[in-house]
Amino acid sequence: MIRSGLLKGLAGAALWVSVGITTAAGEDLVSLQDMTPAQLRAFLKGVDGDWRMDTKQARGLPPPPPRSIPDDAVRHALIPPDKLDPPTTSLAQAISERRSRRSFDSQPVSLETMSFLLWQTQGVTGYAGDPDDTSVPLRAAPSAGARYPLETYVFVQSVDELQPGLYHYDVSAHELVEISLDEALRAALARACFGEQFIYDAAAVIVFTAVPARTEWRYGPIAHRMIAYETGHAAQNLLLAAQASGLNACPVAAYHQPTLDQLMGVDGEHEFSLYLVALGWPPGKAP
Repeated sequence: MIRSGLLKGLAGAALWVSVGITTAAGEDLVSLQDMTPAQLRAFLKGVDGDWRMDTKQARGLPPPPPRSIPDDAVRHALIPPDKLDPPTTSLAQAISERRSRRSFDSQPVSLETMSFLLWQTQGVTGYAGDPDDTSVPLRAAPSAGARYPLETYVFVQSVDELQPGLYHYDVSAHELVEISLDEALRAALARACFGEQFIYDAAAVIVFTAVPARTEWRYGPIAHRMIAYETGHAAQNLLLAAQASGLNACPVAAYHQPTLDQLMGVDGEHEFSLYLVALGWPPGKAP
């Protein structure tokens, strides 16, 4: 569990008391504080030697099953990619102008803009091999071995045509699936991020979670740094798409792990929160 703990970070410290969060540190996470810098850096460096024949895939074990969504889940269709009217901002301009901005207007983001952001971040953009074979969808962000360990959630706080609440992005259907419409989510999310006001003010906060077993199946001991790579790919896609759309956006790595996992309804072990991006219109510049 040490490797998963490296992805998750520390579970708590005295700081959390100041924002009203009770710590729930797991044993594997507390041990990170006792590791030397050399041990922690080994996570990034990988493994000395050939690890390839000791993976679950190499041993003939089946991959983890795909995520299942209940048949009775409430779904909200997003604007299909071929119906979107993408912004005309060039990639070079989006890269040069991108900044982490934490101030947001109170005006809602349109459903079309949210559809564009999600598709540019983790949407299906093609298929491997035969164009008629849809068994291996390829996404907007690269993934080692097309294992796609990330899941994408949206805390909707002010988006046209959607009630405030927590949604899961169903990549294959390009739809949002309702998880909770609890009115207390907005304040609870801000508390999980140590009381940051800009989290509360954002029109939406997108959260990436990791399901490590998907990548571990193929890559064994180096899977976890690959998951970290992929989260950066996806977040940068989102930040550039937000910039091109005229939105402010800010990546967030400061959150209380057990509290956020519990808020999202993930178990914190087989799936856990990894990275957040808050976004909304710049103050006074909403269309």
